[in-house]
Amino acid sequence: DACGHTLAVAEELGFSIEMRTAPEKFDMIAVFVDRWPNITFVLSHASLPLERTPESLKAWIAAASDLAKRPNLMCKISALCGGSDPDWTIDSIRPWAEACYSVFGPDRAMLGTNWPVDRLFGTYGDVVNAYRTVFDPLSEGDKSALFYSNAAALYGVSLADLELGSS
Repeated sequence: DACGHTLAVAEELGFSIEMRTAPEKFDMIAVFVDRWPNITFVLSHASLPLERTPESLKAWIAAASDLAKRPNLMCKISALCGGSDPDWTIDSIRPWAEACYSVFGPDRAMLGTNWPVDRLFGTYGDVVNAYRTVFDPLSEGDKSALFYSNAAALYGVSLADLELGSS
């Protein structure tokens, strides 16, 4: 099938695959993650539900905790400060960000943004500073992993690659 062929090519090339679906459908993601153990899969935008209630957070934690048992799955903590929480505050995103980190841990969580879409809901600096505030209690090593090194390892980039003028 076309999907299997695509994933075989992704595996051969060392690509990661980002997926997103509603938490009640995480069993579909589990099928792919289990079938392709040599591919790193990423929950894009943490597959967070559009509804941000205590009940939906509890449901996400339960579903994600089961899914996170798979070592080839990472979580991209992103889009918290956006359309599903347009009037976000540090306090409104904190439980979601902390839940993502808690479920996936320091080695399989990474921060991202939904830029430029989320510029409708705040500045880039505000988003990054909100994440800095939420995750300030972490050790320097865990913050480095969350803010940079986990994503850098996954996507194959280094600080040298990001320097102006590098080829």
